[in-house]
Amino acid sequence: MKYIFIVITVIGSKFLYNLFKLIENKKLHKIWSNYFKNIDNDKDYDNAITYTIDIQNHFKQANIKDASIPISQGIGFGQVAVSHTTAFTNLFVNDKRCYQRINDAFLEAKGVYRSRMKESFKISYWIKLIIFLPKNIISYLGLNTETIFTKIFQVMFWLIDSIIFVIYKDNILSFFQNLFEQLFSFFTK
Repeated sequence: MKYIFIVITVIGSKFLYNLFKLIENKKLHKIWSNYFKNIDNDKDYDNAITYTIDIQNHFKQANIKDASIPISQGIGFGQVAVSHTTAFTNLFVNDKRCYQRINDAFLEAKGVYRSRMKESFKISYWIKLIIFLPKNIISYLGLNTETIFTKIFQVMFWLIDSIIFVIYKDNILSFFQNLFEQLFSFFTK
């Protein structure tokens, strides 16, 4: 019975975490969009700017890529200064290019968190997570997953995992058999 609770707790935790991130996305999007809706009014909306880091971190956690935006400005005498900036560093700048990219980023984040909520219940997600565990750990640490070190580490994991499976095959099979029997009896009560 304890295995059922462990499985439900892990799945529920992933689902709830992403549900709360989805709710946070809606809240941050509302704060950000209200800033621009009321920018022409004389109301004080400086409080919205205090959410800059929160919004940037929110996009980072959703793996939303920032967009480079070219800027050109006349500096006189027929000269033009050209540079680049990013949309996420200009969250509260009243520029159509930044505004559109950031609005799209909020919509992308909404889709990411909704998708992550759904994958909480997919067996294929959990199998892939376990099979590529070393790569997922390296990715979680923020390191490059496309290096030769990662690939060697992954192959070593598969070899060790295969050896362990062969040695403890009976124990592993009885564990999964008990787990599925408990799950089946839990849901058929």
